[in-house]
Amino acid sequence: MIHSLLLAAVAGFCLQPGDAAFFNVLPAVVESGFRPENTTVRFQNLEIPLPEDGTVLVASGLLDKPDKPLKLLLSEDNRQISIEIPVCPREFPVQRLTLPEEMVRLSPQVLQRVKEENEMLNKLWNRCTYPLQWKPPFYHPLPGFDVKDNFGDKRIINGEPRSPHTGVDIPAPAGTPVHAFASGTVVLTRDLFFSGLSIVIDHGGCLYTMYFHLSRFAVREGEKVQKGDIIGYVGSTGRATGPHLHFGVRYAGKRVNPLTLLRPVLINY
Repeated sequence: MIHSLLLAAVAGFCLQPGDAAFFNVLPAVVESGFRPENTTVRFQNLEIPLPEDGTVLVASGLLDKPDKPLKLLLSEDNRQISIEIPVCPREFPVQRLTLPEEMVRLSPQVLQRVKEENEMLNKLWNRCTYPLQWKPPFYHPLPGFDVKDNFGDKRIINGEPRSPHTGVDIPAPAGTPVHAFASGTVVLTRDLFFSGLSIVIDHGGCLYTMYFHLSRFAVREGEKVQKGDIIGYVGSTGRATGPHLHFGVRYAGKRVNPLTLLRPVLINY
């Protein structure tokens, strides 16, 4: 027998595309008679451990639609708690850019390189490792520098629609130290076509962060890092018009606005 309880959203709360939040599900677990130590959590078909404090990270991806609520499933033996998290509409600004044609029209060789690099990155996003190496609060990768909230901006380059912006940009002088957002394992240090010198850190539990356009690395692939460690330095490598850090987050395969993790929201059920 499966016992299913659908929990309503809190006071009309919803996640906009790209938003992340922490949900304290421990009250629902205890009220339902579940044993927290035996409770498993499944978010969007990915199993994640239930932390001791009962807070679970959930996120709506950039491409999530309002007519498809997110699902969080808590299970113990044959009983389940099903939580639906509504996704509310959001209109992203339009960014119009004019670039030299040689930066826009790519040769077949370059297109093949970009395809292979994207396939390599997609394999990372679809991999979920344990244990969790992170715990909020998170560390600003460029302390003292303002984050440009251009996540999700629709980009029109030379009059043609292009992929939306999937991270945030942080302008800073070249050579400024870049810090790890959370503890984790460095899984990529490569020179990629669009993002230049790039670092990806696996924080466990399906959470990854990206640091693009660096001038040089301070870590190697396979290296363990702690929250706040210096991992690289600001640059303008790859397709960049000036020195800045492109900072991105993937959680459960979804493109997430890093600002919503640097300024986290806690929702109690």
